[in-house]
Amino acid sequence: GTTLYDEQVRVPLYVKLPQNRRGGTAVRHWVQSIDLMPTLLSQIGADRPEGVQGGDLFEGTDVVYAEESHEGNQLESVRQRRGNDELKIITANAGNPRGLEEVELYQMDVDALEQNNLAEAQASDVEAMQTILAVQRAAAQTGAVQGQGGNIEDMDDDAIARLCELGYMDREGCCGRGLQQYCD
Repeated sequence: GTTLYDEQVRVPLYVKLPQNRRGGTAVRHWVQSIDLMPTLLSQIGADRPEGVQGGDLFEGTDVVYAEESHEGNQLESVRQRRGNDELKIITANAGNPRGLEEVELYQMDVDALEQNNLAEAQASDVEAMQTILAVQRAAAQTGAVQGQGGNIEDMDDDAIARLCELGYMDREGCCGRGLQQYCD
């Protein structure tokens, strides 16, 4: 997706455990994709390596953080459950190419389609949510793996073929390396 509205970031997750454990169970709490690895490690009885982020899919959380950086847009959001209320803040960089507002605040339990931006009317909630956003951003950056730039010219043909097969390289890139099966 290219935004952090729920229509793009809130998606169902189905998990099938061995021996049909927890079969038919539906959980209603929030989870994040970052919870997958710690949950799988726990399910197989493996220790969780130091620095691994995320929690257990079967426990959930009351705070969900998301970020997106694409085509000159830097977006972040936090959704927090407070009793029966759910607030969500979305921030965007000033002058972003999509023309998104810099701060949006929604009360998700009554405005699930994110149509009524409360940011101007509820400044104290915006401030509180921005504090939570800063804490979540710092937590996400703690121990985060930094990407390492590589040069595709240094990769061997087998590695390129695997990238092509997985769809990580376009047809022209694959064909350009002489992998004829991708040239049709």
